[in-house]
Amino acid sequence: MITWQDNTKMSQDEWVYGKLKTIGASEVGPIVLGSQYTSALEIFYHKIGMYKPPITNIRAFLGLQTEDVTETVWKFYDKTDDSVAINHKAGKQIKDCENRKATCFNSKYAHLSATPDRVIKPYGIYEGRGFGSLEFKNTQSFILKKYSPGLPPDNIFQLVTQNMLADFQYGELFYFKDNRSFEGHQMERKDAKKIEQLIVSRTVDFWDRVTKAKPLYNQQFEAKRKFNFKLAAEIEQEIVKLEPPVQYCDGYLRFINENYKSRASLGSKQAEAAEIQKALKYKEIAKKIDKLEKEKQGIEIDLKRAMNGASILSLGNIGDVSWQQYENRKVFKINIKNK
Repeated sequence: MITWQDNTKMSQDEWVYGKLKTIGASEVGPIVLGSQYTSALEIFYHKIGMYKPPITNIRAFLGLQTEDVTETVWKFYDKTDDSVAINHKAGKQIKDCENRKATCFNSKYAHLSATPDRVIKPYGIYEGRGFGSLEFKNTQSFILKKYSPGLPPDNIFQLVTQNMLADFQYGELFYFKDNRSFEGHQMERKDAKKIEQLIVSRTVDFWDRVTKAKPLYNQQFEAKRKFNFKLAAEIEQEIVKLEPPVQYCDGYLRFINENYKSRASLGSKQAEAAEIQKALKYKEIAKKIDKLEKEKQGIEIDLKRAMNGASILSLGNIGDVSWQQYENRKVFKINIKNK
């Protein structure tokens, strides 16, 4: 059974607490693959009770503030930025959507939830197709270029989860790039069946770990409150056994760096033979990276000097070197064409 929860009737505290009861669609990608910003491990501890401060960066702020503008543009967008002004002037609306301000639940996937930015109506190019999910992303061009010709995996997993829970057969990812241009991508549910299977298998295992760890985390809190630190340490080791598998990504590394600061009281432990070999290998690689970084820095300085104020240095048929301004940062990049 599919239900939609009216979020306008909830307080902020109720909304935040409610998010702990399921895996949100935006959390699915990091749980399955990890990401630059977070990881399955961080989400695991958040779900079992560890406090997580709200995201307050400028990108999240702009995403929220520009949603209505992005919606208007999306309605008249037809593959190019120029099409928006042309269609708007002609009164030619291409598609339509609604803001349900609601979270979707599906009894087949009770551990998941989804709150689409908008729901596409069966209008215009989607006439006769039923409803679809629409997700807006305020981002920067250089981020999308990293995944070209594909898209950020987090975004794909989010949209697939939304369609899966709402039983929609299509959806769109619509990007507001650098606060000056747009890019839209349609997605058919029938093309994402393998992703759906992966989502279910990985998130069911993850949620099983969360369900088992929650009461342990509460017990650990009580033990600390009563100054029984020996028991608290024992319970912590039981929680560690339930942690999701290691993910080799920036989000995972950042979290363990922060988390292990609070575990300094555990003192030292003896490394296994395999861990000693990894430590030696790390040291060897670090030396090579340091040498390469210095060489790379020297080449970058030489190329920037050669550009002498130009934003692009042509490399002929093989590509170019660019050093261009994006909002408040200047990005240096070497673009070599694929043969």
